Amino acid sequence: IKKNSIVVPNNLIQTNIDGEFYVLVAEHVQEEWVATKKIIKPDVSYNGFTVISDGLKVGELLITQGFGDIVDGQKIRIL
Repeated sequence: IKKNSIVVPNNLIQTNIDGEFYVLVAEHVQEEWVATKKIIKPDVSYNGFTVISDGLKVGELLITQGFGDIVDGQKIRIL
């Protein structure tokens, strides 16, 4: 694994109907938090985690709870 790689738990990675992989991140937009779908390129996986080679930036806030029930663009609440 490359130094400074972005690694996420496998269970957060979803697949859309086109077969693309994505995760949901929280973005602060006009005083509200919104879920945003980020298309990603997964790389190697090991022990329940996957290295993301493209599509995520350091500092983005992954949605880790309720992500299976949230859709792109939905307003969310950060706890």
